[in-house]
This record gives sequence, structure tokens and C-alpha cells, in this order.
Amino acid sequence: MISNHKGGRLIDLFNNARNFIYRNARPIEFALWKYHFENGSKESVLEALKAYQNDDGGFGHALEPDSFNPGSSPITTNHAVKILDEINFLDSKHEIIRGILKYLESEKGFFDGKWCFTIPSNNDFPHAVWWDCENDVGEPSDNPTVSLAGFVLKVGNRDSELYGKCRNIINRCVEEYLKNDEEEIHTLLCYINLLSYVVDSDAEVSFDTEALRDRLITAADKLLCKEPERWESEYVCKPSNFFHRSMFIFDSISDDLKHG
Repeated sequence: MISNHKGGRLIDLFNNARNFIYRNARPIEFALWKYHFENGSKESVLEALKAYQNDDGGFGHALEPDSFNPGSSPITTNHAVKILDEINFLDSKHEIIRGILKYLESEKGFFDGKWCFTIPSNNDFPHAVWWDCENDVGEPSDNPTVSLAGFVLKVGNRDSELYGKCRNIINRCVEEYLKNDEEEIHTLLCYINLLSYVVDSDAEVSFDTEALRDRLITAADKLLCKEPERWESEYVCKPSNFFHRSMFIFDSISDDLKHG
């Protein structure tokens, strides 16, 4: 049972967060707040999200707040995919999702078998340093590739060329991922999304889903900062990084990750 003192503090924190959102949030974050905490509708989130989608179906215009590139990029399009997943909206007939599939089919921002983490046009607009592009083609990366490819397996037409391409990409990426022990939080989250999409869609893949699941649990436990005093002031991996329905694929996980 939560004590009156602790309960009052939680209420104060919630109200402070609510006031901040109401005073400062963009329409997309405001719609998400309403959806999660005030019985807001999915339609309001979709309406706000649509404003960031370009004619080619990809997303830009600082939906990813650290990059003001108005053009479509794989990483910003993946940000849109995460929002759709967050509100559990994966209707393949909806215009937003049809647009995303069109963008992915175009292979814009796709190089050397993967979608790119950075693209050259980022450099023409204000952006955080990690979105710098140091060449004229982009930086292919598992982030966002495996998340985008998994999204296609979830919502795409199984007879389409894009679906077959994404299945091959996933099989190759997972095979490489299972062989290495390098850990990075954003890449891990993309693989968590991937496994969730594969399990939800019952997609036929060549890798062992249990082996990937075990690998992800180990990686999450390794990356999680277990010093709560650092959570508020440092850019570290926190339990909140895993507050997402995709984590329900983990029916067993270490006590450290469960309880912080």
C-alpha cells in the first residue's frame, strides 16, 4: 500500500508533469499525453502525426526533435513507427502506414543492405551532433533497420517484394547480432521491437526467436543502470527505457531489470 505521504508526492509529480505538457508540448506530444492519461483518442494522435509525413511517405520536419531536417529520413520514419506502435495502431490500410510502406519500398536512405542512421541532408539543417553525416550516402545501421523491417513483417503484404526483402534483411542482421556482444541501448530497443513484431505476426524467419530473446534479456540486464541516484541527472539506461508493451515478450527477466 502507498503511504499518504508517498501518494501525495506522486500526485504532485503527475500534476507538475501535466502542467509542463499543457504549457510546452507540441501537438504530437500533447495528443500522446491525452491518449495515455486522459482518455484521448488514437485519432488525435494520428492527426498530429500526419503533419510530419512527406509526400514520399517518409517522415521529417523534426518529428525526431534533435533533427530539423524537413526531408524524410529512415530514423525519423522509425520514430513515427514507434508512435504508431505506442498507441497500438498498425492498420495496414490506413494512409499513414501505406505511406510508410511506400517510402520503404523507394529505398530512399537505404545503402549497403540497411537503412541509414544518418543521411547527408541532415547537415543542411540544425541538428544534434549525433545526426551529423560524414559522407555523401549515409550511415547504414541496425538502428533503425531491424525495427523498420520488423514493422514491414507486421503490417506488410506477405507476397510483396518489400516483405521478402525485409525478411532477408532481418535474418542476416539477427545472425550477425547473435555473434557479437556489443551493446547499445537504441540498437537493443530496435531488436526488442523486431522480436515483438515477429512474435505478433508469426512471421517465418530463419533465426531462433528464443536465442534472440535470451540475447536481448542479457543485453538489457547489462545495459541497465542499477544506481537510481544517477537516473535524474545522467544519460543512462533506465527502467523507463523498457516501459513498452514489447517488453511483455520477456516472460522472465532478471530481478534487477524488474525492480530497478
